[in-house]
Amino acid sequence: PPVLLKLAKSKEAMFKNDNPADYEKARALFPIPYLTMHMVVKADSGIKSFEDLKGKSLLIGKGSYGAREAKKYIELFGLQDDVKLIGAELSGAVSALKNGQIDGFATSSSYPAPNVIEAGASTKIKLLSMSDEQIALTKRDK
Repeated sequence: PPVLLKLAKSKEAMFKNDNPADYEKARALFPIPYLTMHMVVKADSGIKSFEDLKGKSLLIGKGSYGAREAKKYIELFGLQDDVKLIGAELSGAVSALKNGQIDGFATSSSYPAPNVIEAGASTKIKLLSMSDEQIALTKRDK
């Protein structure tokens, strides 16, 4: 989005510690469709909120934007000591969820997310939603 380039060149928001000269020749930042974070659990797991992830395992993948975002959300919501984050490949998330090896998985994708569709085709799932307070914590205007 154009706003990101403007923020980068003016050292604002998440770019405040960056060197604006690094962005002078840039024409676009993050030229991909909007990504949506999906937090997927089994419908019958009893997990209805992020707080219900306490004592549970969440596969977040490794080395990806989605893994970083999922970890950040868990930390922002004060759950870092209570949720076991698993940094395994997301390619095994659906089967691990179905087989009970994990309690949920997080993935970042544009809609529709293929692994979320795959999970929903083979088992009943629930997507966790953030509360208004949690959404406010994720804002990147600071």
